[in-house]
Amino acid sequence: MKGSNIIAIAGALFFLRWLQSRKQIFDNASFFIAGLRIDGTLLNPELYIKIGVNNPTLQTQDINSVEGEIYLNDTILIGNVVQLQKQVIAANTTSYIELPVNVKLSGIFQTLTQLIKSKSGKYTFKGRVNVYGLNIPVNQSYTL
Repeated sequence: MKGSNIIAIAGALFFLRWLQSRKQIFDNASFFIAGLRIDGTLLNPELYIKIGVNNPTLQTQDINSVEGEIYLNDTILIGNVVQLQKQVIAANTTSYIELPVNVKLSGIFQTLTQLIKSKSGKYTFKGRVNVYGLNIPVNQSYTL
């Protein structure tokens, strides 16, 4: 067997292993809303969403970006999340990332009105998380 054939076979095996590890991340990674935090003032509200990341694999995960929108009761758009800073999630752990929400002023007023009326609300994050170049869809809810 020629040396170039051995290199080609080794490269193909390496590529297949790499592809398998990415599929494992896509199949096993899970995301959930772990909490919401409201800060700031009434005229300058700040909202933060805490996202939990389960990494059941034996390797660290690089989260390249998180993008999506936050809704109240699936209808009122509160704001959007755009986080392009890389986060490293350790292997076999659950980690938490707190992300700022770009709040729509009308959304925060509707949220406060809803919370005063019902003292609760369902918040839904609809978006995607980019892990190693794979866009994983996320649609998770959190009830206060």
